[in-house]
Amino acid sequence: MSADVVVAAEDARACEVFARVGGCPDTGSNWLLQQRAGAGVARLLAMTGREISGKTARELGVVEEHVPAERTEETAIAIAREMAAHLMYGKEMVKRVMRSTAVCSYTKRSKSSVTRRLLWPHDFCEAMETFEQKRPPRLRDC
Repeated sequence: MSADVVVAAEDARACEVFARVGGCPDTGSNWLLQQRAGAGVARLLAMTGREISGKTARELGVVEEHVPAERTEETAIAIAREMAAHLMYGKEMVKRVMRSTAVCSYTKRSKSSVTRRLLWPHDFCEAMETFEQKRPPRLRDC
């Protein structure tokens, strides 16, 4: 669950087994599951030990994609290639902004230093022209 995007086979099986064995969810799974699916879904899965499929995991927001088992790797690679086609600087900023704003208010988010940093790169003007003119960018990584 710690990946940026998770692709699961439709018939994959996942379970927070801790309640079944008298245990407690570990730090990674209890935090990540709440971040991905929300506190209610996380409590439901952790407290019941319910087993879910990849399809159900997608419906609950635990994973981003569910596909037939034979297409799992192919789909994950296609998504990775799609991401790789973009500039590293932009991807880095997206990850920083998404992480920092996930835990703050809307007002605080709008004043985020990460958001302001996006306005500083040497090719920001080119990025905006690219968007306005609907053409491929002529950008370079910072």
